[in-house]
Amino acid sequence: MELSERKKQILKAIIGDYIRTAEPVGSKTLAARPELHFSSATIRNEMSELEEMGYLEKPHTSAGRIPSPAGYRLYVDELMGESEIPEGDEPAIEQMRGKVRELDRLIQEAGGTAEARQVDLRKVPDIDALIDGVYETYGTIDILVNNAGIQIREWATDFPEEKFDFLMDLNLKAYYFA
Repeated sequence: MELSERKKQILKAIIGDYIRTAEPVGSKTLAARPELHFSSATIRNEMSELEEMGYLEKPHTSAGRIPSPAGYRLYVDELMGESEIPEGDEPAIEQMRGKVRELDRLIQEAGGTAEARQVDLRKVPDIDALIDGVYETYGTIDILVNNAGIQIREWATDFPEEKFDFLMDLNLKAYYFA
């Protein structure tokens, strides 16, 4: 069954709220959101259908809903937006690149074969191309180190949505696809 735009909006809102709060999300909470112009009853019906479709789970009878693995997958594949590197993070990224180059050099000096490759882990086709390239060059991958993931050291309520989207986009996709 194809998901309607309304179901996608509701699923995206549930997953976003659940990621921020780690609490099951109920229809009343969603109905209070200004971007969702649906009644609590409509949201409950859509949540029930999303549960039947396997995108949501209900931890216990009186609880709201939480995302299922299939719900997260849809969120990462279709509902998350692209985001750019937050301003000011470039020096930390360049420092990490230097450490990776140094590790690559040490492994090669010890007689091993190592190659550092960079890829935007928010883009699944780029991840696939990277892995295909390694197989084409070496025929195998013995060790794959994924050094992705960021942590923002401030309250989630204090940083802008763009920063939150970047955090979730990188941390979820990097873990799931690489």
